Amino acid sequence: MSPSRRRSFLATVAAVTVAGCTANRPTSPTLTSPSTIDGEWPMPAHDAGLSNATTEAGPTESVEGLWSTATDGAASQPILVDETLYFGTTTGTLTALDGATGEERWTASPGDAVAAPWYASDQLYVPLDGELAAFSPDGTERWRVETPTRSGFVAASRGSYYVADSDTPTVVALNTDGEVRWRTDIADPWQPRLFATDDRVGISSGSRDSRYWTLDATTGDRLGEPPRPGNDFPTELCLRDGTMYAVEAFFGGIDATAATEAGHSWNAGVPGGADPSVSATADTLYYAVNGSDGPVVIAFDAETGTERWRRSLAGDIDGQVVAGTACVLVPTTETTVCLTRDGGSRLWRQPGLTAPLTLTDDIVFTTTSEGVRALRAR
Repeated sequence: MSPSRRRSFLATVAAVTVAGCTANRPTSPTLTSPSTIDGEWPMPAHDAGLSNATTEAGPTESVEGLWSTATDGAASQPILVDETLYFGTTTGTLTALDGATGEERWTASPGDAVAAPWYASDQLYVPLDGELAAFSPDGTERWRVETPTRSGFVAASRGSYYVADSDTPTVVALNTDGEVRWRTDIADPWQPRLFATDDRVGISSGSRDSRYWTLDATTGDRLGEPPRPGNDFPTELCLRDGTMYAVEAFFGGIDATAATEAGHSWNAGVPGGADPSVSATADTLYYAVNGSDGPVVIAFDAETGTERWRRSLAGDIDGQVVAGTACVLVPTTETTVCLTRDGGSRLWRQPGLTAPLTLTDDIVFTTTSEGVRALRAR
């Protein structure tokens, strides 16, 4: 090797080495790790109702890199519990990181591919290929059960629920120790989107009917009338504070239906489009879609359905909208836009920050093709 080529080679190695050594450090020398992290995001959609909303304010100031860490395989959406970040990978690892610093706390290898974990009743529910495992927060495996035809999954305070997809679809309820509590047969129409509260379990009927399956969480008994086969009905997306929110994607429309006495009922016309998403806080429902006139976010009063504001975006929405009590974050193909709760004014945009987003008070966690990142408000 010639001296010039040797110098070039050594310079390249040095650059790669430095990059690798700094991968887990804060990306800005002025950004410090927080002493504590306010708030949690214990499930992929925050809760068993799939609200995609935290009770924390959210980062109203622009964010920048806090830390990043590489993963061996694509990472799932991370969840955050007690300042610890948990995620799975396609190469079969379940990892726990310090949410403030990104330092590894433990890692386990429960299966060939590990989906996003769920946290409830002081344990992690880990969906695997044909199995469901439970881990303690310190990484100890507690139990494992076979779920060979599992389609759809939700974890809640009473345990976990999934649909065994066979000739006769069956909803299976597991206690927190993995023992079967009940099995209830359902029928078409149904879709693998499940919702749960302390006393009820809901299974979406998709776009086939305005009704959905409702079961008693203790006994598995069916409640109310079953859905009927049809077409072009709103699809259930979110259950929050007794209200089920459903969206008709093709023609455009939101149906809010009172699932309990605490819920509310209303409907509103909205632009239709593929893959709409909603996020529900205690007082606001956010709807995001790539409509025929372009990407748009619309905020509604959760109780009355009154439109509060709408905001058009420059880039196509690409992923699930998430919200805090003070702001809403909308991921697009190249950036994430943060809008105010009141009025929808833009607070900041962050290029390179894309879905999925896990939100706390002033930190956003996300995954990339290379690993997991944390960004914090400046």
